[in-house]
Amino acid sequence: GVSGDARPTLFRAMLFSPLECLESTAADTLKCEDVVAFYHKHFSAYLSYDPSLQAAPMYYQSQRVNVKSRKKSCWMWKIEKNNLQGPGSDVVASDSNFFRIKHVVTNMYLMLDGTSLTVTNDYKQKATLFTFKHFAKQADADHVNTTDMIYIKGAQGEWMTLADDDNDTNIKTMPIHFKKLDLVPDSDALLVLPIRPSALRAVVQIRRLVLVLGDFQNQLKNLPACEPGADHADAVLKITGEIYERCYAALRTLVVNCSWGENPDPMSRDGIPNRYLQKLLRELGAIDLLIENVQLPFQKGVLIDELMGANKDHYAKLVTLINMQYRLLKQIAKENVVNSKALYKHLGVMRSHLGLGILCTPTIKEMFTGKRELLNLINEDLLDNFVELLKKDKAPQYIDFLMSVCVDESGPLNKIQNMIADRLCVRHPEILPTVRLESQSGATLMQINVQGSKDPATGKDLWIDLSEFKKTKEVRGREQDYVGWIMNATLSELGVKEKAVRYFIRCCNLYGKLASGRNQGSLKAIIGSPSLSLSYDKVLAVLREGTLPYLLRARYFTLMSKLYVDRDPQVETPQVSFTRVWSKVKPEKSDLDMTMQAQVATIPVCTTGFKDLEAFLLVELPKLADCTDAKGKPSLNGEPRIGQLEMMSSMISITDELVGFGFFVAHSEGQEDKDLSQISNIYKSLFAVLDTREQKEASGAAQMAKIAARATDKSLEARFRCDLRSEALNLLLRFFNVRLDSRMSRVIRAWEAVFDKIENGPSGLSRLKLPAVLSAMSGPLSSARSSASRANSA
Repeated sequence: GVSGDARPTLFRAMLFSPLECLESTAADTLKCEDVVAFYHKHFSAYLSYDPSLQAAPMYYQSQRVNVKSRKKSCWMWKIEKNNLQGPGSDVVASDSNFFRIKHVVTNMYLMLDGTSLTVTNDYKQKATLFTFKHFAKQADADHVNTTDMIYIKGAQGEWMTLADDDNDTNIKTMPIHFKKLDLVPDSDALLVLPIRPSALRAVVQIRRLVLVLGDFQNQLKNLPACEPGADHADAVLKITGEIYERCYAALRTLVVNCSWGENPDPMSRDGIPNRYLQKLLRELGAIDLLIENVQLPFQKGVLIDELMGANKDHYAKLVTLINMQYRLLKQIAKENVVNSKALYKHLGVMRSHLGLGILCTPTIKEMFTGKRELLNLINEDLLDNFVELLKKDKAPQYIDFLMSVCVDESGPLNKIQNMIADRLCVRHPEILPTVRLESQSGATLMQINVQGSKDPATGKDLWIDLSEFKKTKEVRGREQDYVGWIMNATLSELGVKEKAVRYFIRCCNLYGKLASGRNQGSLKAIIGSPSLSLSYDKVLAVLREGTLPYLLRARYFTLMSKLYVDRDPQVETPQVSFTRVWSKVKPEKSDLDMTMQAQVATIPVCTTGFKDLEAFLLVELPKLADCTDAKGKPSLNGEPRIGQLEMMSSMISITDELVGFGFFVAHSEGQEDKDLSQISNIYKSLFAVLDTREQKEASGAAQMAKIAARATDKSLEARFRCDLRSEALNLLLRFFNVRLDSRMSRVIRAWEAVFDKIENGPSGLSRLKLPAVLSAMSGPLSSARSSASRANSA
């Protein structure tokens, strides 16, 4: 057996020719056991087999013929000899030499079925034998080279051709037909294309891991069916125990390699998705396989309600495998629309596991996140399902799901925002945490309570002081932001208070998502809820309180933006006004009355003109959220933590919004020019964010090692730092544009003054003195004076 398995392993015996009998041949000569792709040049399509698209092999249209792009697993075919003698011999193009063509991914052989092409696992059938014929008449029949053009012929003399009719609506696929022809058309010749070894190696390695999961499935399927509700878990648990080590190792490898990151824990790793591995797993049928694997234990006798019951330790290995398979499904669907659509077909299965101790919620969330087509399919029934779960268990993952379906890259989804706000803020406000803010000796004490959480010591409602969480935690030998760790750790690692903090911050994220797009219904429900304490003054008090965690304050900067800054009547002003009206042009009166009616706002707004917020940002931005370098200077070149980086990002974002709405650059009293002094004060902060110069090490080798480590750093902090600098550059560009607009205004006013004096006649023109800003244009103006004098004389 393999890996300690008691079952027998099948081997394929192959007789190789002695090495001394082998002749040296060209590297591009096609040999048996080689893996190639067959390309139909006339239709621009590959010979493909994808059971998820069609039950039979087909031609799949694609222009990706470059060797690096030729890596789709369903295009890979292995050529096998029809006997065991010399399986690595050259492929011969003649009617007397038969070969089999095996699909690498599915292990199925091409087989002729009448006039159609199908697949089978019974390679002994005569219909699986094929011959090849060269397209070029002068080609050597004793050899077939890669990049040669060939025809494929059945054992009975039928030629493989493109079908005359295509009955389906997929324009990328075309069925295959076999005909007996005296003269085969030139257009049906196939180009033999080699597969890159690295692409083939990846497919083989991933397929081996998927086969381990397939073996688990096959063993469960072989168990006898049982009546619903009957407890026959012993057989399932026995199989689980036997295969657990191999299955867990395969799942762990797939989950970790499905994304790029430094976190080795498969249950909390959440890096940049590995697109190629996502594609391979879809092509290998992993989605359907994993979904069936998470269902089979309950179909074969395990009672799902027992998983988290008194005997939960008895089911620990089974639950671990199910959770790992859901984690792999999450990684497969992450930022991948095609995979998410394939997974959406199984939404009913995943919903049946919600709230039963199985970690399927992150998978459902990832399936919808950022996919507008799927988000439009969300209905009230699905949202009510999660609201009912929240009433039973205040779990952060349920809030995560509701938050992820409110907005996508193209903007907010108003219908979903309204449905969620109505259910959480109006119908069931007890689901959301209660916030209590108290002023003590000039400081703000912030406490939260999640309904149902009790203090273990007193048995009373648990009120959590959030200032206790402004600290760090050592994780894998590195100091990390404590709240940042809480937000990314697995739930099993968190205590009662930590879970409550995670739930509260997730809810803060949700409030911002619900209010995105100036959704009036959500704004009224959120700001009007007294238990949330989200009035303008209270939000600003949290921003000012330095004893609170950085990540929490970052979330409140976002809330300030969504609840108060990005609100009516604020309107985005152009960075540079390229169309201007002469100052003496009098606007015409209009029949349309555009004056604002004196009405009382139904939703509370900021009444200070954001002067207090502007002043706070001018003081806080230069501190860089307490990020410092080795010398204690404000800088991002030290070891900034997630919370600090997120706080800086949120401050830059809200500053950008305020400048865009015309704040920070208001006109000075009694002057027409914009006052850019506040913007100038922010420049230093932005340049400190952008500064990448580091303190030099004592030795050159140490300096080079430090630079190399920074260049290869794939940590979450490194990604945030890069994004933060990009945001700082964008804000700096806005500042430059605002300054340009101000200078253009000055120039235009100077020109207006010039022409005002010209209108007063020659005497006015002779006494004209140019403004300093126009001194460089004295030459053109002198010419203008001369021309004006000559015109007056005439």
